[in-house]
Amino acid sequence: MWAIDAFVHVLEGTRERRRRRVADAELAEALPLAVDLVAVAVGAGASFLQALDLAARWAPEVAAQRFEAVRQRVVLGAALPDALSAELSVAPALAPFVTAVVPALRLGAPLAPLLRTVGTEMRAAQVRAAMTRARAVSVRLIFPLVVLVLPAFALLTVVPALVAGWRSI
Repeated sequence: MWAIDAFVHVLEGTRERRRRRVADAELAEALPLAVDLVAVAVGAGASFLQALDLAARWAPEVAAQRFEAVRQRVVLGAALPDALSAELSVAPALAPFVTAVVPALRLGAPLAPLLRTVGTEMRAAQVRAAMTRARAVSVRLIFPLVVLVLPAFALLTVVPALVAGWRSI
């Protein structure tokens, strides 16, 4: 009975890790647009907290949830850099955003150019990840080629020639 419980526990852990990985990938995909929205709002004169609020309204849902969580922490009394850092532990895909913004908030550096740079870097990272996935496709296609196509080719070309040659002997 303990073996079944252990198997169920491992299976649940695997499902949870996969769910987290998928959620993190969705957030990483939506984040460049959300960062651009924050950059536009900050560039237009909004404070960073107002920019997060505006971006939460217009950003994709997964990014909007993270921004709203940061805003809620600030409303409950947390400092903005601390709220951003706390959100990083929940959503690791926010790492480039948080690691760039938190020091700038603490030091009072201008945010608009920084946010534009972070958005550009995030889009470049997405392109690199897409290229990596595209290169992996050729490796994944080797298995069907070896297991299905080559045996079918041999069966349809080599075997008839062998049978014809065997009959002529």
